[in-house]
Amino acid sequence: MSHPLLERIRCKTLKSIGVLKNSLNTPYFKVEHELNKRQIIHDLSHLPSLKETMGLRGFINLGSTCFMSSVLQTVIHNPYLKRYYLSGGHLNCPKDRNECLSCCLNDIFQDFFTNPAIVGYGLTSFIEAAWRVKRSLAGYSEQDAHEFWQFLIHQIHKNDTTSARYLKNKESTPAVENDNTRQPEPKSCDCIIHKTFSGTLESTLTCTVCGSSRKIEDPMLDVSLEIQDKRDGEKASLADLHSCFMKYTKVEDLDVLYECQSCKTRTKVTKRLALKKLPPVLSIQLKRFEHLGVSSKIDYHIDIPHILDVQEYVSKSGYNNQVTTYELFGIVCHLGSVNTGHYLAYVKATNGMWFKFDDAKITRMNEADVRKVNAYMVFYCISEYSK
Repeated sequence: MSHPLLERIRCKTLKSIGVLKNSLNTPYFKVEHELNKRQIIHDLSHLPSLKETMGLRGFINLGSTCFMSSVLQTVIHNPYLKRYYLSGGHLNCPKDRNECLSCCLNDIFQDFFTNPAIVGYGLTSFIEAAWRVKRSLAGYSEQDAHEFWQFLIHQIHKNDTTSARYLKNKESTPAVENDNTRQPEPKSCDCIIHKTFSGTLESTLTCTVCGSSRKIEDPMLDVSLEIQDKRDGEKASLADLHSCFMKYTKVEDLDVLYECQSCKTRTKVTKRLALKKLPPVLSIQLKRFEHLGVSSKIDYHIDIPHILDVQEYVSKSGYNNQVTTYELFGIVCHLGSVNTGHYLAYVKATNGMWFKFDDAKITRMNEADVRKVNAYMVFYCISEYSK
């Protein structure tokens, strides 16, 4: 039974952060130790259903909206974003609901994890807000899921950044229409997107004459990997995700000349990419679409491990006892050709079960069948995170 003074302190704290007034359809009583109030709370409370605890719900296809629904399923089941929204991370927003995608996401999280309904969710408010922010999303044309993911996380970054630097300096955040993928410096941003996806790439430029090297660090929110390589002059599929990372981080000769600080002249250099600071959630795009004169799609199967250790792709200067083991929790697939097709999502729930989300239809999957799909985007969570 709670002490009255502690209850008053707790009540005052909750009010100050705006939690109480955002609790939906739940009466709040300041003094919980009174028996009649406890009985009312007991009568109005219920244990959540299995569906509510797992957030298993699909999205109704409102006309070529599968690219949205598949990406949103990976967002809803992302443990970091889930904890952020369900703990009241986005509250007291000054924007109208039909102009703020974070507000719409907040509604989706509340509905998925508190409503026992199993019918598909209509994304009307979310779509309206997306159209207001980016007009090119309006209509029924085919859209790219990865481009939409970049657009979405950028909008969440803009709406949920509280760092004074980014609030005061508008140039530090990307423009809405012209450059949706430009990334601000992650070290100075405190938004949930950078806390979840932000990492650092290290490029090492080495002079081919004297051997001196120069290291350059760049922020990253995701990694785009090639899935094919040339063998005997012909393009061939890479075997698995590790092969893709090996190609991504191998030493390559650059055609351009660089000013070597040691040689004091322009020389040829080699370049090697490596991961330096690892993000809590590693987002990977597999390059399945080529746009060389004529657009085409690459349908190679790439084996996606459920446990991924990236230690060999981390730079020596960046290793520093980082946790390098990730666990797969989300996959986005594209079915069909480059111009027409359909997106699906495969998500691992908190109980370890895999589910396929085909718009409003949800199907239980086993791990072996999930490994057979041709992934377009994959999402890994750091393995030591407790869901």
